[in-house]
Amino acid sequence: MFLMMISTILSSALGFIGLVFMTRYLGLNDFGEIAWALATLTALNSFFDLGFGSAHVKRISEGRDLGDCISTYARIKLILTSLMVIVTIIWIIIWINLLGGSLSSSAWNIFLLFLLCIVLSDLSTIATHTFIALQETAKTQLVVLIDPLIRVPLVIFALVSGMATNGVLIAYSIAAFAAFIVSMTLLFKERIDWHRPTLFRSYLKFAIPLATLPAIAAVSANIDKITLGSFVSNEAVACFSSPQTLLAVVIGIGTSITLLAFPQFSKMYVDANIEGIREVTKQLERHITMIVIPIVTLVVFLPTEVCVAIFGAAFSPAGNAMRFLGIAVIPTMLNTVCASQIIAANRPYISVELSVLALIINTIMMLVFIPSSLFGIQMLGLSFTGAAIANMISVFVLFIAIRIVIWRLTRTALNKRILLHIASGIITGVFILELNTAYPLVGISSLFIFGIFTLIVYCIVMIVFRELRKEDIAFLLDMMNIRKMNKYMMDEFKNKK
Repeated sequence: MFLMMISTILSSALGFIGLVFMTRYLGLNDFGEIAWALATLTALNSFFDLGFGSAHVKRISEGRDLGDCISTYARIKLILTSLMVIVTIIWIIIWINLLGGSLSSSAWNIFLLFLLCIVLSDLSTIATHTFIALQETAKTQLVVLIDPLIRVPLVIFALVSGMATNGVLIAYSIAAFAAFIVSMTLLFKERIDWHRPTLFRSYLKFAIPLATLPAIAAVSANIDKITLGSFVSNEAVACFSSPQTLLAVVIGIGTSITLLAFPQFSKMYVDANIEGIREVTKQLERHITMIVIPIVTLVVFLPTEVCVAIFGAAFSPAGNAMRFLGIAVIPTMLNTVCASQIIAANRPYISVELSVLALIINTIMMLVFIPSSLFGIQMLGLSFTGAAIANMISVFVLFIAIRIVIWRLTRTALNKRILLHIASGIITGVFILELNTAYPLVGISSLFIFGIFTLIVYCIVMIVFRELRKEDIAFLLDMMNIRKMNKYMMDEFKNKK
């Protein structure tokens, strides 16, 4: 688990550095244009997963023949990725020639190079989904890290050199290609018995109920930026996307702990170990909130100060969106744990229903909160702040729905100790507000000091509540055992795991 945490923290740190340089060097319009194009292509690409990724993890977790599984999934992924490219190009042609849309030369470059990145990323999942199913964490995290390790330095070099948007796009493409090469190299070292696939029907049977799930999830995750770009401006996209991207780093740190939850839950369901599922879920929920709430506290109580310190003065309005997006972080992360339970229980249709519910609510909220008017009807016109509020509402509705479902499936209740974590965060927030009154948060160095202060106060309050105990410290120390992590990595890469 420490390996996942280190990988995620390092990846997040690199992503954070890249985000700071992009917002400061590109400005609101160019950054917003990139965010809008990436959101649009991600949403289109999501229609071509069709649930086969989850099917691949599921079948390997069940002990099916590894060579047959990989051969089947590789052929499926090649076909789906090819279809994605064709459909995306057709969509762009229709949008320009029939729907009256237009793309500048810079926008064309953005779309084409991001399309290349998405193709390489899709093909890399043949390896990463296999490693996730095999619970080979070191290989998974290596592939995950390669992209930011190469991309961020290249992005910084491009921006400092004055290459602007084109340089950023080239950096993204080079990093995606490197991650693809590494993932394929690691996969072929598995000594796979490649042969004619025979599990297509088995994959299809599991994937059919999940076919719309990735698309629904991706559209739901990107509809905010697509709507802002369509109804407001690139600047509005930038003011929403910048804090959302920053908070995605926080979410990544928490959800990295749940990376292996799905295969664990799958095995427990096969063994009828329902009590184990409940216990693992509660432990994951508790450790996730314990780790991320201090970060969430800072961005919720001082959102504008954090945005200015990280993105620059031009992004000060983004603080309005930061607060609501920050509030939504905790239920978002808890949802990932419980969603793994549902799929592992062979109830993919429930996941689809929940995702459809979230998409419908999110879409309605976006259309109500973002535009000033719609079809002649007056709307709230709250722009990027409205997008954040709509996002928060949909996340909480989904949270309630998922809790009801897993209670019916496994009688898993919400860990009530989490309320003490939230209370600790609120108390800590009051302290940092007082600190900000005396010593205003200005600049990155000041943000770092505030972060240390927030963590210290939060830990003290948690100790007072008797929620940070010796066993928690022992767990964290064990999780951060460098010697154990190094041995695990060496064994895994030598296929001794």
